Amino acid sequence: MKYFATLAGRPRKVAVAVLAAALLLAGAAVPVYAQGPTPLPRGLAVVERILSRLYEREQAWLGLQTNHLARAAQAADKAQQLLDAAKEKGRDVTALEQALAAFRAGVAQAQAAHDQAASILGTHTGFDASGQVTDRQAARQTVVRARQSLAEAHRILLRAVRDLRRAVRDWRRSQRPQAPAASS
Repeated sequence: MKYFATLAGRPRKVAVAVLAAALLLAGAAVPVYAQGPTPLPRGLAVVERILSRLYEREQAWLGLQTNHLARAAQAADKAQQLLDAAKEKGRDVTALEQALAAFRAGVAQAQAAHDQAASILGTHTGFDASGQVTDRQAARQTVVRARQSLAEAHRILLRAVRDLRRAVRDWRRSQRPQAPAASS
């Protein structure tokens, strides 16, 4: 600032004009594309990248949930074997049979929601075969609907597992030998 204050008159105006021209020229250096593909605005590219990642996550969740449902079916089969063994020993397993039937029904409901999510992700509306977004709005709907179906299957399966565990716990408590009442 002190330098500009010492300049008087015409040299000062020339210095300001040169400085302004330099600033204008420095800002004008922008690359120009000749009939190339129009790049997406930064925000839209980010949205598409997020949608692609969400699609990949939903597919990964689908795979994990497939394994969980298979393990739940195996657990039901093993529980049936244990119930049959307890029946042979003469124990009352009516409550457990009802709980196991409810568990199998819950697993079937969860499987139905899971299959719906698999169908949604399998059609991959809004995405190409490699998982890249082709239609943002359709891709968004695909991701949202798949997540809802996967979450519903998750909730149903958790509820079924929780109820079966609670029934087994209560049955085990009822099967414990009762301590004789102490007389005083």
